[in-house]
Amino acid sequence: MTLQEKKELANLYIEQTTLQELYEHREEVRKALRKKAVELSLDTHKADIVMGVGREIRILDELIKEKLSKKDYQQFIETNINKICK
Repeated sequence: MTLQEKKELANLYIEQTTLQELYEHREEVRKALRKKAVELSLDTHKADIVMGVGREIRILDELIKEKLSKKDYQQFIETNINKICK
């Protein structure tokens, strides 16, 4: 999927989702990332101290991405994160 296609898909998702649903999805994504980070025994101290869920999600995502192979990371995203946002 190209970057442009991803942007279009994200915009379509946002248009069709209420603000409450977005907050709920964001929290589910945060929980899934947190669970995986703990499972991988990653040092999540940096993610623990930041202000804001968005920053925490980005930090956890980067930690997981660094630890997993590209294939395993893609599989994690497809099986966990993408199903939350459908």
